[in-house]
Amino acid sequence: MRKEDYNNLPSSQPKNFFSIALGVVKEPMFILLVACGTLYMVVGDIREGLMLLGFVFVIMDDNFLSIVGAIKMGRRIFDNLQKAFGYTLAIHVPIAGLSLIPILLGNFPLILWPVHIVFLELIIDPACSIIFEAEKEEANIMNRPPKRIDELFFGVEKILLSCLQGVGILIITFIVYTVGLHLGYDAKEVGAMAFIALIVSNIAIILTNRSWTDNIFKIIVTPNKAVLWVVGGAMLFLSLIFNIPFFLHLFQFNRLTLINIVTCSSAGLTTIVWFEIYKMFKLSKHVAL
Repeated sequence: MRKEDYNNLPSSQPKNFFSIALGVVKEPMFILLVACGTLYMVVGDIREGLMLLGFVFVIMDDNFLSIVGAIKMGRRIFDNLQKAFGYTLAIHVPIAGLSLIPILLGNFPLILWPVHIVFLELIIDPACSIIFEAEKEEANIMNRPPKRIDELFFGVEKILLSCLQGVGILIITFIVYTVGLHLGYDAKEVGAMAFIALIVSNIAIILTNRSWTDNIFKIIVTPNKAVLWVVGGAMLFLSLIFNIPFFLHLFQFNRLTLINIVTCSSAGLTTIVWFEIYKMFKLSKHVAL
C-alpha cells in the first residue's frame, strides 16, 4: 500500500508461484502447520500428519476451489470431533451409573467389574479414534452458515443430547438387570444379561452417532471399514466370552439361552429409537443438530 498510495487499492496483478511461496513461508501459520504435521507423523498418526501438511499446499494455492475444499475438510473434521466427543460422553454415563447404583442401593449384585470396563474401553477407544475420524462429511455440510466466533465447540444442547443418550442406555440396562433379578435369575446370569444389553447399546449408539442427519438404515449401508473391524471384533470376542469356560469364569457370567440373548440384544437396540425420531424431527424442520 505504501508503494501504490494508501488511498488506492493494491494492484490485482497475479503473483507467480515463487512470490506466493515466499509470502507463505514468512507466515507463522506455515511453521505451525509443518511442525504439527511432522509431530503427528512422528507419533504415528500418519493420516492426520499428511492432512496438516496438505494444508501447507492449500494456502500456497490461490485457486478458490482449493479454499472451498479446505473449508469442507475443516468442517468434516469439526463434525467428527463433535461426534466422537458426544459418543464418549454418552457411553460413560451408563458405565458410571451401573457401577454406582448397586452400591448405593445395597444388597444388589455388582453389574460391572474391572474386567467388564476394560472390555468396554476396547470398543470405546477405537470408536473415538478410528470410526468417527474416518467418517465422510454430512450431505449438507457446505449448506450451513458459518459458525459464530463465540460459539462453543460442544454447546449445552449437544451436552444434553449426549447425556440423554447415556441415560437411555442406563435405564434400559438397569431394567434388564432388575427384571432378571425379579424373575429369579442368579447374579451371574443377571450380570451377563445386563452386559449384553450394554454392549449392544454401545454398538447402536456408535452407529447412530456416525451421522446426525441420516437415519440408522442409511448409516448401516454407508461404508466405513473401521466400523466393520471394531463392531465385528466386539461381537467375536463377546461370543468367545459366552462359549469358553475360562472367559465365563473371568467375567463372572453363566451361559444364557438364545432367547435371553436375543431379548437383551433387542432391549439394547431400543436405546437409540428416541434419537432416531429426534433426528427425523430436526430434519423435517430443516434444522441441523
